Amino acid sequence: YEQNSEHIRSLNSMLWQVPVIATTLTGGLWYLVLSAAILQQPLRCMLLLFAALADLSMIPVVWRVRALLEAHLEKTEAFYPPGFRKLTKGRFDRPRLVIRIWSFLLLAAAAGSILAALVPPDKHNVPAQHERKSEDAPR
Repeated sequence: YEQNSEHIRSLNSMLWQVPVIATTLTGGLWYLVLSAAILQQPLRCMLLLFAALADLSMIPVVWRVRALLEAHLEKTEAFYPPGFRKLTKGRFDRPRLVIRIWSFLLLAAAAGSILAALVPPDKHNVPAQHERKSEDAPR
């Protein structure tokens, strides 16, 4: 029972870390692509498509970790039913609600990356931050 509980804690921690990893990776790549004017279009496209691939690959990861967590929860309930607490039915207690929301957001981020990869950089209307105007240049 105790070892199963430790696995549940570990899986729960992993489950909440996956979206953070995906957000950090995607956000970092988007920032790089939008702020670095020196990147050529093929490299921008590759970075954005990599971000999309990473986001899409995280969707089955969160579903797999959730399935493992659910299997451990079922075993815990079988080991010690009085110590197992089920959620009360409420408005937001639909099965796998959090996983579905994360999957939707990861899919949306991937779609945004793919769309941005298909649009030429001059259509983004985002000026590069490090470009200086000619009058600001050192003399």
